[in-house]
Amino acid sequence: MAGTPEHVIELIFGRWRSQILYAGAALGVFDHLAENRATGAPALAAQIGTDPAFLYRLLRAIAAIGLLAEDDSKGFRLTEAGALLREDHPHSLKAMALLEEGPEHYAAWKHLVPIVRDGKQDGFLREFGAPLSTMFVRTRTTAPFSTGP
Repeated sequence: MAGTPEHVIELIFGRWRSQILYAGAALGVFDHLAENRATGAPALAAQIGTDPAFLYRLLRAIAAIGLLAEDDSKGFRLTEAGALLREDHPHSLKAMALLEEGPEHYAAWKHLVPIVRDGKQDGFLREFGAPLSTMFVRTRTTAPFSTGP
């Protein structure tokens, strides 16, 4: 187990990892890769409409958090954990990742300090003018909260 400073550092940088995961899910990276076949950044970039150089950097970051594996020819394949972020996986966590790590939830969380100070709950109300439950009822979907494909 990591020591106390390392544990706190892991918590501080946790958002980096969650945003790397979110970017991969929002761009469709996981949906376009397989566990049994490696794909290079240029080929994947053409499929998902991204810059190949910046996509390669993102793919390396996703590999660093254990969701992809990189081979010697700079090809990437899904790990078992990364496969859970495919939309077609029977136990897909993609929708959860897009909702929980998306910009709307981060916008609401930024109000945590004032919520604790003044005791007036609901970061969604503060940020968007309506509580989360009202927004879902109004739209009957999470589409306004989805930035994925």
